[in-house]
Amino acid sequence: MNIRSGNTLTNAGASDGTGFDFKGNVTVNGSITVQSASTANYLQFSGSATQTVSGTGTMNIQNLRINNTSVFGIDLQRNLTVNNQLVMTDGHIQTGANILELGTSTSNLGTLAYTDGYVLGRMRRWFNGTNSGDASSKFPMGILAADYHDRAVTLEYTSAATTPGHLTVEFINSPMASTTAGLPILAANTGGASFDVEYVEDEGYWQIDNQTGTLTDGQYTINLTGEEFQTVTDVSNLTLLKRVGTGPWTCPGNHIAASGPTNKPVVSRTAVSGFSNFGFGSGPNNPLPIELLSFTATPQSDLVNLEWTTASEINNDFFAVERSSDAKNFKLISTKPGAGNSTVLRNYTEVDKTPLNGISYYRLKQTDFNGDFSYSQTVAVNFNSSVAGNIHWLNLNSETGNLHGALSGRFDDILHYSVYDMSGRIISNGSFNPSQGLFTIESGLTNQGIYLVRFTGDSGYSSIFKVSHQ
Repeated sequence: MNIRSGNTLTNAGASDGTGFDFKGNVTVNGSITVQSASTANYLQFSGSATQTVSGTGTMNIQNLRINNTSVFGIDLQRNLTVNNQLVMTDGHIQTGANILELGTSTSNLGTLAYTDGYVLGRMRRWFNGTNSGDASSKFPMGILAADYHDRAVTLEYTSAATTPGHLTVEFINSPMASTTAGLPILAANTGGASFDVEYVEDEGYWQIDNQTGTLTDGQYTINLTGEEFQTVTDVSNLTLLKRVGTGPWTCPGNHIAASGPTNKPVVSRTAVSGFSNFGFGSGPNNPLPIELLSFTATPQSDLVNLEWTTASEINNDFFAVERSSDAKNFKLISTKPGAGNSTVLRNYTEVDKTPLNGISYYRLKQTDFNGDFSYSQTVAVNFNSSVAGNIHWLNLNSETGNLHGALSGRFDDILHYSVYDMSGRIISNGSFNPSQGLFTIESGLTNQGIYLVRFTGDSGYSSIFKVSHQ
């Protein structure tokens, strides 16, 4: 759909359940309007491939529904405001450098009806008075690593701020630690936690910015979800931390015991005020043993090839490779000695010689010399003996922006690739006909940063590599 400058697409609506249902890309240089505030009237994105939203025209959308079944969902190439209700049934919203805004003012806050999907990037919501429940408090943030991971924030005001306004939330994929980390925080200064806070999470934190001059007082309860933080081994030793700017991490308000399993813990505090950065802190039972850069499982002829890379290791005794048929019940299939202590890149390989038919799941269990352990993210494999090829390595040439890699074996289908920045925004994508040996992709990665490159094949091949431009 391309609405050219000077043209208008309008749905006046009433309460008749009418609206616009787009299955492809949308470019608006004129204007598009869904006027009725009735939630029966809406604009919906329901494509089966990535849908881009672009243009410099006017989008006056009262109600927006996201029901996109593709892997990467909606790619915003412009700011987008939903005046009344955002319904997320299926699919993700990638904002890149733009903002997804729900509500328009302190008298028109907007509501969220949430089932599934994540916002990757920045999301803004309006607050006025007290509030409770996901409809008024949830920011369904996420991140794309080896898979999509939940980074949701909920924020409920229990006593209203004097001046209402909006909040903008973004998950920052950088370590929390700094030279003014403020650690350790003694248990007596944690607002109710029973342990000293000795560590901060090295896989990211949340930045929450208030509208200038607003929401500076009042008190709220805040919850953060950290799905697949690889360093979490003991949920009872987690707590929520806050800092202002680059100042020290502190324990504001009152500690609420963390909840959920180790692969999806939630940290919470009540009686909190003010904004800036928020993240996970822990006691001594959640050390940071390894920095895992990648973990892949690749079907190859009559076996599954497992590869992983670490950037650093601390007291790392060994890795255990575990496999499951249902992503819930895992069994040990092999072990691999760790490096102990290391500050250089280390590559590991292992082979599952008796893989399961169909879809199965793999994860790494990393164990320290003192017996503490943590899990990697889980990766899925659709085993098919006809898929014999594999990508062994991938590097980025910082001068040309090209990706260089090495293939082996036989691929029976076309390989597709997508390059993402760390906010989940697609930088480039394409396909090529693989053949054994070296290959080059003209990706155009000329800006400094860290990128993820995902390869997929129609017969089930899947792998993800992390590359960096220094």
